Amino acid sequence: MRKKDIIILCIIILFSSLSVYTYSKFQVKDIVIIDNDKKIVLKTPLKRIDKILDIANIALNEKDKVIPSVDTKIDKNFEITIIRAKKIEIDYDGIEKEVFSTNNLAIDVLKEYSINIGEFDKVLPSKNIVVSDGDIIKIIRVEKKLVTEKKIVKYDTIIKMTTKLKSGQIKKISDGLDGLTNVTYNITTEDGKEVSRKIIKNEIVTESKAEIIEKGIDKLFVTSRGMPFRYKSVIIMRASAYDLSFASCGKYPDNPEYGITFSGTKAHPGVVAVDPKVIPLKSKLYVESLDRTKDYGFASAEDTGSAIKGNRIDLFIGDNKAAMRYGRRNVRVYVIDDNVTDELIKGYGK
Repeated sequence: MRKKDIIILCIIILFSSLSVYTYSKFQVKDIVIIDNDKKIVLKTPLKRIDKILDIANIALNEKDKVIPSVDTKIDKNFEITIIRAKKIEIDYDGIEKEVFSTNNLAIDVLKEYSINIGEFDKVLPSKNIVVSDGDIIKIIRVEKKLVTEKKIVKYDTIIKMTTKLKSGQIKKISDGLDGLTNVTYNITTEDGKEVSRKIIKNEIVTESKAEIIEKGIDKLFVTSRGMPFRYKSVIIMRASAYDLSFASCGKYPDNPEYGITFSGTKAHPGVVAVDPKVIPLKSKLYVESLDRTKDYGFASAEDTGSAIKGNRIDLFIGDNKAAMRYGRRNVRVYVIDDNVTDELIKGYGK
């Protein structure tokens, strides 16, 4: 090959290489930019995404997200997605903080800004809600704690009517003494403010002692049915009612002690539970209503109860619904002479 031909061949190769380089560098690409709900289409030979956004006059905020990242280089037709950060207000710990985030869930926004959520804390409206621009996320700090407090239990006053004193005469037999309990509460606070307090334990430190007062009355009483009887003493008491349901007596029918009183007798209308310190077991009684309802009538003190202390009395009523309806009432209880028969008591209690 002649020298001239070699030179011409080299020149052709050089220009071919330059053409390929120039085409590669300035190749025009179709670019689609998705900016939230806006779509921009342009042609450009530029490769870096940040440069492409510049010529498209698209400004980014600090928390905006570009997919792929702005320092990515592209060499073909491409789609760029811009996720705009939403403005969110976070209200927590007495602070109102304005933030920007591309996260969708409230909980992810809180994690992004290192805001911790405790086990019982509340996130309003919800930690799993999808947030929108302008939304407010509120955090309520919830704390649960056990607190034990000393509580004074006021003593009861038991008035015993007696025929040993003149009618209307009053005599104090013994002073009352307040009791003391340790009450443990489960307390819930929200942002430092107490919202609930539940008793989980009540421990008696010192039992209260009732004040005993005797009041003189006439010794003859006539029942609501017109039957007169003599009595030894009278006590104003707080009455409730019970039956043989599990909720009332704590036993099922297959229990050997089901329906059996503390005295060993079978429970029936006319049987009542008392505090033996106030009314001796086996005492014959007459229970007079003080609220114009029907008297319970003659009764026998044969049973006791864990809640029947002091001037409390529990009246056996066979029907569960009737026992529930009875509720709590004040009654006058006559401790009567022993000449009242059990048959009379059973008949009156029906």
